[in-house]
Amino acid sequence: MPPWVGSALVLSVLASSAAGFGCSSTSAGKDGGGAAGNGYGGSAGGGAGGGHDGGSSDARSAHDGAGTSSGPCWSASDCTSGASCTIPGQQVCGGACIGVMHPCSVDTDCANSDAAAPSICDPVPCACPAGKGCQPGCSGDGDCGPGTSCGSDHRCAPRACTAASGSCPSDFTCASNGACARKGCTADTECSNACVEGACYATPGTCRLPVP
Repeated sequence: MPPWVGSALVLSVLASSAAGFGCSSTSAGKDGGGAAGNGYGGSAGGGAGGGHDGGSSDARSAHDGAGTSSGPCWSASDCTSGASCTIPGQQVCGGACIGVMHPCSVDTDCANSDAAAPSICDPVPCACPAGKGCQPGCSGDGDCGPGTSCGSDHRCAPRACTAASGSCPSDFTCASNGACARKGCTADTECSNACVEGACYATPGTCRLPVP
């Protein structure tokens, strides 16, 4: 494995420690669906849903912990003190800038001999300035988030489906373009657990304050 692959993994770990809205990044819980480029989900989300109506201001009492600047959320109205509701798996940037360590233009710039750890050239999340860099790609569907699968280009993308096949996982539906997409919702009862900002997820979102 080339040295830069290890560096890319270290960079990913370092990036996940920051939160807010800037350049470094973290994820607001697993179950985000997978980004079409690396197939790596976020850290586990928390909380449990129960009868939320999709964001009305008088519904916070339906969820323990709602109405804070750092607790679980189902809509922006659940967060206080300028915090925003980040959906599970959402990339959140903030804090110190992270530059592109291994710049590239195309996948062949990142070629290596390790077939078990394919390398791809994709935009580096939250990099500043923005740019493409070599990073690990997916090697199987297990590397991708819910509702996505690993393609021949080692990138995660929405899973192909047919309306009659029922091949999409819980909280997803087969869209008109023949790919799995998040189910729309107005209440938790329409989902496996939580209706967050109008879409179904296995966990609630998280209230997060912007990083100075």
